[in-house]
Amino acid sequence: MSGFSTLRVATRMQILVGLALVGVLVLCLAALFQLKDGMIEDRKAKIRNLVEYAHTQLAFYDEQVKAGKLTLEQAQTLAKDALRKARYDDKEYFWINDLHPRVVMHPIKPELEGKDQTDNKDPTGKALYLEFVKVVKSQGAGFVDYLWAKPGLTEPQPKLSYVKGYEPWGWIIGTGIYIDDVDAAFRKNAMTLGGISLALLVALSLVGWQVSTGILKQLGGEPQVASEVMQRVAAGDLTASVSTAPAGSMLHALGNMVASLRQMVSEINDDANRLVGNAEKIATASNEVAKAAEEQAEATSSMAAAIEELTVSSNHISDSANETAHDTSAAVELSGQGAKRVLQASQAIQKISETVSDASDRIRALEERANQVSSIANVIKDIAGQTNLLALNAAIEAARAGGTGPRFCSGCR
Repeated sequence: MSGFSTLRVATRMQILVGLALVGVLVLCLAALFQLKDGMIEDRKAKIRNLVEYAHTQLAFYDEQVKAGKLTLEQAQTLAKDALRKARYDDKEYFWINDLHPRVVMHPIKPELEGKDQTDNKDPTGKALYLEFVKVVKSQGAGFVDYLWAKPGLTEPQPKLSYVKGYEPWGWIIGTGIYIDDVDAAFRKNAMTLGGISLALLVALSLVGWQVSTGILKQLGGEPQVASEVMQRVAAGDLTASVSTAPAGSMLHALGNMVASLRQMVSEINDDANRLVGNAEKIATASNEVAKAAEEQAEATSSMAAAIEELTVSSNHISDSANETAHDTSAAVELSGQGAKRVLQASQAIQKISETVSDASDRIRALEERANQVSSIANVIKDIAGQTNLLALNAAIEAARAGGTGPRFCSGCR
């Protein structure tokens, strides 16, 4: 079976067709021989029944003897005459011989009657009458086949006879039938079945050729090629190709699949290489980021120190602003008090303006001075507001600048 699997598909199909033909031939031969055997059995049944009938005729005349109606000689003569005239199939007959063997009655060859048939043999050397006696003595009845010439002919033909003994008289009654027609029918049927077998051979050959051609067309080649390609692919060899397979076949589709798989693996390999390159770039960038982070940490430390210095400076500015605001408040309060006094003085001057001119001059001088003080207070208040605004702007700019902003030194307060 393993050797069969290594054969080409066309060879396998031819073997299958051959086996089918052999099977048909075997069936035909079996049918032929069965037909021949059936025909022979029919002939055997026929001549056996005929001999049984003839045997009853002998028994009938023997009963006449026992009844005293006939003498033995009369009964035997009547029996011979009755069987001499008996025919079936227009030309077939019965004969009688004894156990010696001598012919007792033969309707076709009466010259044989009373003669010893010990040496009577057919062309094959078979002693016919000795065989008849032998069968009757051993079995009581039976079949004997031999060659015998047909009436009016000299060429011996195959013949089948049935003989049965009638023991009271020591006679053997028999008849035979030619079976050359059986052989002719066998040959005729053999020719017919041979023609049928030949037609089946041609039909099976055509069908097998079409089937094998269709299978090979669909496969695109031998299945062994596909198996080898798949084994190479399974082993990791993607260089396997099926370039000779026709389009639309299984091997062509397999070749396309292998090519697609090869291209896909190549693309995956390229993507993997690009991924490795990107990973190296990412590693380099990570190192740069780490270095920049260290630098940023250093800058952040410097910025923290600068912010601390800025905070100290802002505190000093705030303290100065607070002092200035306090002085300004005091100046404003003094200005209020001065204005009030000037108002009181003005009222007093109005009352005594007419009498005290010197006081009026002094009041005017005081008013001018009060105005000057008020102007100074306003200037101081504006300075304090601008100072607070500058301090707030400086803190905001420092927060925004981070590591890149301006750095303050202790001498920049």
